[in-house]
Amino acid sequence: RQGVTDLDKAALIQDWFKTNFQYTLKIGKIPPEVDPTVYFIQKRMPAFCSWFASGMVLMLRSLNIPAHIANGWLDMEYNTISRYWVIREREAHAWVEVLDIKSRQWITFYPTSPNQLEQVMKENCWWKF
Repeated sequence: RQGVTDLDKAALIQDWFKTNFQYTLKIGKIPPEVDPTVYFIQKRMPAFCSWFASGMVLMLRSLNIPAHIANGWLDMEYNTISRYWVIREREAHAWVEVLDIKSRQWITFYPTSPNQLEQVMKENCWWKF
């Protein structure tokens, strides 16, 4: 209600996710008779980035704000000797893009808290196995 524009509302929803949700790679069970994304939001259950993005898009679309989930990688490194990009699975990430009607551009939002994501990445690095 505090947001004036669609982008204001998206920023407020993004901040709400960052404040009220915990990032984890281990998700609890969801009852089969409920919508998983709605359950995630209502119970504020710990989850990973695709759940945060799905929840935020669901909320934005309920307000008739054009939004979608985008997927990619947080980081890549270029191997200058072999001339190829190195992309690691642990860098996979999901975020939200909201259409700014005035500029006709998709604006990026990250509902996942960056501090939590960095901590989980450190705790789950492949070399610790």
